[in-house]
Amino acid sequence: MSGHGAVLITRSAEDAQAYGDSARDHGYAPLYEPMLHIEVLPTPLPDISTYDTLIFTSAHAPRLLAAQTARRAVRVFAVGDHTAQAARDAGFQTVISAGGNVRDLIRLLGESETGRALYLRAADIASPLPGADEHILYRALPAGGLSAPARQALGADPRVKIALFFSARGAATFTEIVRQNGLEGALSGIKALCMSPAVLESVSVLPWRERHVAATPERAAMLALLGTLLDE
Repeated sequence: MSGHGAVLITRSAEDAQAYGDSARDHGYAPLYEPMLHIEVLPTPLPDISTYDTLIFTSAHAPRLLAAQTARRAVRVFAVGDHTAQAARDAGFQTVISAGGNVRDLIRLLGESETGRALYLRAADIASPLPGADEHILYRALPAGGLSAPARQALGADPRVKIALFFSARGAATFTEIVRQNGLEGALSGIKALCMSPAVLESVSVLPWRERHVAATPERAAMLALLGTLLDE
């Protein structure tokens, strides 16, 4: 561990590299501890060539879709910049970001000529998108416990100084694991940094040193707040 301690990031390194880089830049060690694990579902993919628009509300969806089809010339609408970048990284050529949350995405879709649209989503976390067909690509399963490095970092002499939470479901999974393992006392010196008020609500019952919510539910706002807390 770094001399400053660790930042617990409740996403995989693939999804949270920017946060880990920020932690390292400030002299902290990133500790990736995903609270949700992705399981691809073996459902036949619709014919993408029959759609004018694809819609993504998570970064997982474009990555998983890209592994199943070579088609990249379909226009993409993404809920936010992180998801939009994942679509671009997967090779999609025309990507439009709503720059916010699902409400922003619905507003953008209502203002746009989408043609025939396909919403590619998770099985258990979906908001209705008017006028779009749906296809379930994957499901997110809650973690069954903490890894050995995380248990050690939250042990008798906690090394974690900040914990990052990105979804209400992931935060609720963390809360349940902490309670099951009697680790509440380890949190009294940790600052919780949450993507939104709904995420904060899922961990608010735990005895954190401080609780913080990003100004907007976007990566840029989370990174800005993380930088501020790391500088304190």
